[in-house]
Amino acid sequence: MTKNILIIGGYGNAGSCIAMLLMQETDARIFLGGRSLEKAKYVAEGLNRLENIQRVEGVRLNVEDPQSLKEAFSGMDIVVVASNTPEYARQIAVAALEAKVDYIDIQYSDRKLHQLKLLSQKINNANLCFITEAGSLPGLPSALVHLVHQDFTTLERVSVGAIICQNWKSAISEERTNEVMRQLSDYQPYVYKNYHWKRLGWFHPGTSRTFNFGSFGRLSCGPMTLEEMRPLPGMYTTLKELGFYMGGFNWFTNWISIPLLNLGLRFFGKEAKRSLGKLLVWGLRNFDNQPYGMAIKVSARGERGGIRERQDILLSHKDAYMFTAIPLVACLKQYLDGSARRSGLYYMGHLVDSKRLVGDMEKMGMTIRFQTQLVDKPPVARPRIED
Repeated sequence: MTKNILIIGGYGNAGSCIAMLLMQETDARIFLGGRSLEKAKYVAEGLNRLENIQRVEGVRLNVEDPQSLKEAFSGMDIVVVASNTPEYARQIAVAALEAKVDYIDIQYSDRKLHQLKLLSQKINNANLCFITEAGSLPGLPSALVHLVHQDFTTLERVSVGAIICQNWKSAISEERTNEVMRQLSDYQPYVYKNYHWKRLGWFHPGTSRTFNFGSFGRLSCGPMTLEEMRPLPGMYTTLKELGFYMGGFNWFTNWISIPLLNLGLRFFGKEAKRSLGKLLVWGLRNFDNQPYGMAIKVSARGERGGIRERQDILLSHKDAYMFTAIPLVACLKQYLDGSARRSGLYYMGHLVDSKRLVGDMEKMGMTIRFQTQLVDKPPVARPRIED
């Protein structure tokens, strides 16, 4: 049976990429939702012409208006939240509950997570499937930890690094600036080390990690907390170290703008946001970092069959928005066939079959490279020398 999928923010950069991939990978009917009906229809018509099929429609909706959401959600099977509107997370979730519609989002926001968790019992009672922290960042890091765990008898250490190298001169619109500022407002530098979570200061010794991102080069990344990572040590009790690290803007933004912004937000709150936000935008516009694209690097260490090994996985794409859309659509493919549709609230990375997810991502154009090497040779049995 054909499913109806509504994408909030459907004519935006990420939303339109999601819609295009859904047309290519599924037989679902797709509805692009946003404030401007004209823009929604224009993008829908372009996608229909591109694929030479009439499966995409534009609809008007306003996330600030509950009645607008009610009308847009009517007849839908699942709503994809691809808009930068975490402050309306509860309103959207409640509308989905009332319409008995499943839900998935790509937003990184502690406030959004808090609101969804408050509704988790109602979601479960309604037999609805709510998937949060989907897409690339958040979304992929925890899924990739599940993937590498399958190759180890004992998984001990996992570091996940990510970079976004974008042409910020054209991409740093007011909406994009607000998105970056919101994400930095939620910034918490925690890593799991020696069996417990530890908060690191920005300038704490050993805070940053350097990852080899292939064609992007070796880049330094700073620690960042993703809530999807927190349950992993409880699932894999042999883990001694686990961390997510983010970088890739440019030297000025990484080492001057962001540290100052975090200090300002910590000690002066919203009063510092406006002035330091301007410094962030100036740094992004005036210091370039090529080549453009996005990459995630996983470095895992452990033991397999008595032999200590290291496994590296590198995922990359030249378009950061496609990098977000590809894993989300790979997740939706599992949702649509029923294998990833369960009642309750889930992180994408803990819900999906990670091996299938990565396989589908590669088919959709993600470049993925695996490398395994011995950390040290197994001990050689020496003959006993008799006295």
